[in-house]
Amino acid sequence: RGAFAVELRPPQGALLKPMPQSLEAFESLRKKWSGMNQCNATIPPPPQPLPMPLLAATALQHMNAAIVADGDGQPLRLSACALHDGKPMLAVLEPQPNGAVKLAVHAEDAIGGNILLKELQQGLSESA
Repeated sequence: RGAFAVELRPPQGALLKPMPQSLEAFESLRKKWSGMNQCNATIPPPPQPLPMPLLAATALQHMNAAIVADGDGQPLRLSACALHDGKPMLAVLEPQPNGAVKLAVHAEDAIGGNILLKELQQGLSESA
């Protein structure tokens, strides 16, 4: 017991573990969690467009997740679940023709999903 109060707040993305799943299962959950359980953002286009491998690497630095592959890799789909309760969180990063990136987070925990969206948005904006 020290004399100073300490509060630890790990990033939301660090409180997740990868959750590998099929594309069909991913899209089913994504469809189920549209609306109230979905938050969206658009990351403005950087001076140099981000290639998909760099976009994926940057997203995985901010979200401990599994990549859900579909063959062509676009959009980038990430799947994870919370360490404390096992509830899934999904993220979709879709590059746009103008270089912007549409970002969507789908989660049963709407507050956790919103926090994760902001962390991903900030991380991707800083890497551009």
